[in-house]
Amino acid sequence: MTQANLSETLFKPRFKHPETSTLVRRFNHGAQPPVQSALDGKTIPHWYRMINRLMWIWRGIDPREILDVQARIVMSDAERTDDDLYDTVIGYRGGNWIYEWATQAMVWQQKACAEDDPQLSGRHWLHAATLYNIAAYPHLKGDDLAEQAQACQTAPMKRPLSVYRARCGRWSLPYPAVRPSPAFCICRKAMARSRRY
Repeated sequence: MTQANLSETLFKPRFKHPETSTLVRRFNHGAQPPVQSALDGKTIPHWYRMINRLMWIWRGIDPREILDVQARIVMSDAERTDDDLYDTVIGYRGGNWIYEWATQAMVWQQKACAEDDPQLSGRHWLHAATLYNIAAYPHLKGDDLAEQAQACQTAPMKRPLSVYRARCGRWSLPYPAVRPSPAFCICRKAMARSRRY
């Protein structure tokens, strides 16, 4: 019996990454009452994720761009984990939520690189960062593709810092805790973000 080369086994390309909807299942026991919140979004039939158009528009995403990306997700013929839910395409390919939003972010990164005006270029970089953030939504632990999209968000966030003369750094919050505690960072003239550490 021949043994497979260990590096071939470890680094073999994987095309079927776990889809976000397989990490946390939604339970549909009968008709669920619709949920709508200005901050959290809205439950829309046939979508696994809460659709948060109002928040995305407030963050600077054109509503037509949102609908364009959603249309690409809906029109995909690729295999889904749940045929009734549009945003459950398996694997990193056309129709997958993360793939489509990250692809849109890359378009804005290319625009930023091609732009000569530093102010406009900075806006394009921030737009790309916002799209990467939407790609990673709903930010579930263990979602490898979403974590990659979140990592891709870092570069577009740092690029315009010199243009806007902003500071970026890491802070150590000395707090004796045995478990993760919520930490908040409020940024002036930017979206407030909260993240669990």
